[in-house]
Amino acid sequence: MTKIILVKKTGELQEVNYDSSSESLYKKAGYKKPDNFKSVIRWDIEHKNVTYSYTVFGNKEGKANYENKYEFPPPIDNVLLFNSCIIVKTKGDRYYDLSMEDWLRVYEKLYGGFEDLVSEDESEE
Repeated sequence: MTKIILVKKTGELQEVNYDSSSESLYKKAGYKKPDNFKSVIRWDIEHKNVTYSYTVFGNKEGKANYENKYEFPPPIDNVLLFNSCIIVKTKGDRYYDLSMEDWLRVYEKLYGGFEDLVSEDESEE
């Protein structure tokens, strides 16, 4: 079992277990058929001298009011995805655990880092 991130339609992230030998990603995302559920983007990110690929799988076709509310990093921040999506971490053909902490670190890196706009002194007031 490998951990992957399920991006619910509401934008909520959830770590889920995935067995690539017996499950299909589209089923893990709640789809009945693989139609239109495919790789949307892949980022290659180096961490501790090892490069991993982070891939978003989703559906670019759907009905109004079924848009995924999650704010994906550039360049897919302007791409409209529908229903649930999946984020996986791979190296070659092998899946690796993708924890929430790992994804949030990659997410921040893809956005170029975030600044804390409130200093500690201001937040204590």
